[in-house]
Amino acid sequence: MPSEFRWNRLIIRTESEGEFCAAFEENINSLISLEYDDIECDLSECIALGSRAADLIHWAMVAFGESGKTVLLRIPSTLQTPMQTTPIPKNVTIDWVMRIHGDVDADEVLMVTDTPAPRERSDS
Repeated sequence: MPSEFRWNRLIIRTESEGEFCAAFEENINSLISLEYDDIECDLSECIALGSRAADLIHWAMVAFGESGKTVLLRIPSTLQTPMQTTPIPKNVTIDWVMRIHGDVDADEVLMVTDTPAPRERSDS
């Protein structure tokens, strides 16, 4: 099954752009109409997505923006370039998910940032 709902989350797993577009179009309005204020759409396991998928996701982000719900989108990093110019509504957060195949050194993929720990609040 290429798509499933879990409470407030739509999960789509497809292996082609055509299959993705069909599953996305079939389920996205149901996701938006859920009674939850916070909804999620996980597309991270979709393979072989291109410009047609990016256009559908762009359309969905417009609908998400109009819904007023808080939305978390998990999108494969392969769509990052086609979606660079897509405006992101304030109520939408995007997590770019990178698929790692085979022998890959994590130090080459993950960027390590050294940020100082937040200062503790002093009550004096």
